[in-house]
Amino acid sequence: MRLVALLLLAAFAASTVDAASYQKTHGTIVDPILLNTPESGPHPYSGANLEPEANLTYADLTDADLWLADLTNANLSYAKLSYAFLHDANLTGANLSDATLDHAILWQADLPNADLTGANLRSANLRSANLTGANLTDADLSYAILEGADLTGADLSYADLTGADLTWTSYANGANLYGANLSGADLRYNGLHRAALSGGFYYTDNVPTWDSGMDQAWRDSEGILAIDPTSGDINSDGVFDAADYTVWQDNGGDWKDYRTWKYHFGRSTASGSGADHVPEPTTLLLALLALVAAPLRVRCGVMTCADRVATDHRSFSPVLICIG
Repeated sequence: MRLVALLLLAAFAASTVDAASYQKTHGTIVDPILLNTPESGPHPYSGANLEPEANLTYADLTDADLWLADLTNANLSYAKLSYAFLHDANLTGANLSDATLDHAILWQADLPNADLTGANLRSANLRSANLTGANLTDADLSYAILEGADLTGADLSYADLTGADLTWTSYANGANLYGANLSGADLRYNGLHRAALSGGFYYTDNVPTWDSGMDQAWRDSEGILAIDPTSGDINSDGVFDAADYTVWQDNGGDWKDYRTWKYHFGRSTASGSGADHVPEPTTLLLALLALVAAPLRVRCGVMTCADRVATDHRSFSPVLICIG
C-alpha cells in the first residue's frame, strides 16, 4: 500500500513539475493553472508562465481557468483559448490577433486597445467587457454575447456579427462597423447610432432585430446595406462553389460579392443564409487549391492589391491578403 501511494505521489509530481502558473490582477500567483472543466485538475500547458508582457504565441490554453488573469500587453497571437475562463481578466493592450477564443468566457474582461484582428470569438461571452479602442477587424463574433460591452472607438470593420447579442451596448461612440455582417444580430437598446455604420450589411433572409428608431429611412441614412444572399452565386448556377470565385476574380468583383460567396460556400441558393454558415473546411480548401497556382490582380475595396488565397485557421475559408 505504501509503495502504491509513493508511486501515485511520484506520478502526480511528474505531471505538475513542468506546469505553468498565471498571475492574477492583484498579484497572486496561481500554480499550476487548472482546467475549467468538470474534471478540473492541472492544465497540461507547460510553456511560459502567464503574466504581463509574456510571449505566449501559439500557446494552447484550451479550457484553462484564468479567472482574474493579468495578461496586460501579453502576446497571445494564434493562441488557443477555446472555452477558457477569463472572467474579469486584464488583457489591456494584449495581442490576440488570429487567436482562437470560441466559447471563451470574457465577461467583464478588460480589453482596451487589444489587438483581436482575425480572432475567432464565435459564441464567446463578452458581456460587459471593456473593448475601448480594441481592434476587431475581420474577427468572427458570430453568436457572441456583447450585451453591455463598451465599444467606444473599437474597430469592427469586416467583423462577422451574425446572430450576435449587441443589446445594451450603449457606449459605441466612434466604433467602426464598416463591412461588418449584422445578419440576425440583436441590436435593441444600444448606442450604435453613435457608431460609423456605413458599409455594414445584412442578408435579406436573416434580418437583424432592430432597435426602435432603426427604420428603413434611418438605415439608408447610415449606409447600412441589405444584400440579397444569392449575389454570391456569381455565375448564377444555383450553387456557391469555386467556379463563382473564378468568375469573381476574372471580373474584378467587389468585396460584398466575395464575402457573400465565402459566407455561403458549399450550399445552394435555395438553402438561404440560415444559422450554420461555416463552410465545410476540407471541401472549401480542396476547391481552392487549384486557384492559387496563377498570380492575379484584383480590386480590394478601393485598394489595388495582390490577391493570394490563404487558409483561414478557423474554418479553412479563403481570405484576401492585400500586400500592395
